[in-house]
Amino acid sequence: MSYLKVSKKLSQRSIVNNLVVIRTLYNRAIKQGMVGRRHYPFGADKIRIKFPETEKVGLTIEEIKEIEGLENLNKQENHARNVWLFSFIWQVCG
Repeated sequence: MSYLKVSKKLSQRSIVNNLVVIRTLYNRAIKQGMVGRRHYPFGADKIRIKFPETEKVGLTIEEIKEIEGLENLNKQENHARNVWLFSFIWQVCG
């Protein structure tokens, strides 16, 4: 964690994201018998991943309308926009 903070100058959230990936890799390696449980660096008396408080930033209605009204998108961009809008509307209305 110190290395990521000092040498790589990562934010606390980015450090946590890296630790989550490492933890996931360890869990998969343990399940596949590639590493023993005794080498697991996470847990109550070892590395604890603490998620920092974050300020959620959302889009304004105007920004959503701008995304909805985008023109001249290629096929992939149009699909990505539509999937995002569907997901957004599902969360708001579903």
